[in-house]
Amino acid sequence: MKFKCADTDVADLSTGTILNRDLLPVWSWEYNDIIAYMERRIYSGHNKIARVIAQRREEQTAFKLGLSDSYWVSFDEDVKFKDVSPYYQEFGTLEFVRGLTEPTLRLMGTFDKEWVRAFGGTFICKREPVSVARVEVLASMLAAQLNVGDSIAAIYSGESGGDGIVYTRNLSSPERMLLDFGSILPEKSLSDGLVFKNVQSMYDIVGLHNIGDYILRVNLFDGVIGNHDRRENQGNWGFYKSTKDGSVSVSHAYDFNMAYSLDVDDALLDKRVAGIKQAHKKSAAKVLLEQWHEKVQVFAQKYDYYVWHDNLRRMYAKLG
Repeated sequence: MKFKCADTDVADLSTGTILNRDLLPVWSWEYNDIIAYMERRIYSGHNKIARVIAQRREEQTAFKLGLSDSYWVSFDEDVKFKDVSPYYQEFGTLEFVRGLTEPTLRLMGTFDKEWVRAFGGTFICKREPVSVARVEVLASMLAAQLNVGDSIAAIYSGESGGDGIVYTRNLSSPERMLLDFGSILPEKSLSDGLVFKNVQSMYDIVGLHNIGDYILRVNLFDGVIGNHDRRENQGNWGFYKSTKDGSVSVSHAYDFNMAYSLDVDDALLDKRVAGIKQAHKKSAAKVLLEQWHEKVQVFAQKYDYYVWHDNLRRMYAKLG
């Protein structure tokens, strides 16, 4: 029984032997860490979607597959990744289930979500109130313009009693996994005022050092759109990992559906600005906000949505 990354053996689960450390989610992991990770990826108690996929794949002598990474457990060396992976095989149409998200990755979320095939790829399809869905789409569009994120494909409103439907592009592929820290480092926590230090400490563990500019860019963007969820949720920070050689890089920012506050409290902006100053990033933050100002202003005029431009100006003023 092998723990695999695509078609590469990473660990022999029968003997508890690590075979390829480069392809482990975390290089320093041992056998028990792998087992715990695999269990976190499938919540048999309440994740109906995960159970359905797990049962289907076990029938094909493989299980615990997902669409955010390429890890799985193989019982038969003749069975290859393409034979069983939902990247290549149909995974069916599964009903929306309240409070659940992806088939196997640990992302609990508030709104109904499911994986679908659309627009020539795989997407997370999410139902939200139309007002929330619209803001998530706008936030993702702005994130792409500011080189922070890249995700939204479309929105359809007016269905299911006033719900909107948002299609978010899967940032993973068979060659590139998106691993989130909520899944691989659940013991870590974030706290206001220490965002830079705590986030950097997580990235250090996976070999991504000195990424303060990246953390600042994401942190500032969240301030602009009023998204405070990422400050307390390590699951909304992640990184890309190659399925070929295990090389790592920072990911696009993702998950903007909490950016729906129209009136960002001054106290929340004060905390964000205090964290920036504590990390000695004040000058860099002001330069970045200056670079963003015109794009955010044009975006506000185009979509008649001015609150984010106001947030940017308020943050700039608070930086002093």
